[in-house]
Amino acid sequence: MKIWKGPEMEGKDKDEMTMFVQGTVLDQNRVITTLKENPDCKRLYLGAGRVNMISTFGVSKGEVEPLGIVKLVRYCKATEIKIIVETSLQGFDYIPDVLFDESDQIIVRILDNRLNGLRETDYIKIDTKKAVHIAEIQDMVSTDLISLNKHLQFNVDTVLYEDKDEEG
Repeated sequence: MKIWKGPEMEGKDKDEMTMFVQGTVLDQNRVITTLKENPDCKRLYLGAGRVNMISTFGVSKGEVEPLGIVKLVRYCKATEIKIIVETSLQGFDYIPDVLFDESDQIIVRILDNRLNGLRETDYIKIDTKKAVHIAEIQDMVSTDLISLNKHLQFNVDTVLYEDKDEEG
């Protein structure tokens, strides 16, 4: 697990100080301690660095929630820290119900180099079978990731914790 802080680079919350957590295993006690040590972070971003926390969540819908996630969610709600969860489509089914209910934002990451060929006038369409959501590429918030090194923004982000035993 790796934890760092820096300004959000993407979306509507760009430039807000954020604590990012990357890794497949989440140590909720370490995250809570690090949040306490960094009160300037009012956003917690789980699933940073394109890494799903599947082994942490490890439950399917309707199963018992992992207590660590509940503890972390309660801490964030009590201290008014926004919770953002990023996941791939493959990791989507492993997000616990408490995060669906209590997180401030869920980001579904679709990473596919074939999409590089889309033009500004092309559309992205999400079909949930309940509704269709569509947006023109040029209307989406875009961020050039050239200023990143291993998912950290050069000369801006600060690594707060890193467990060398886990890759990611």
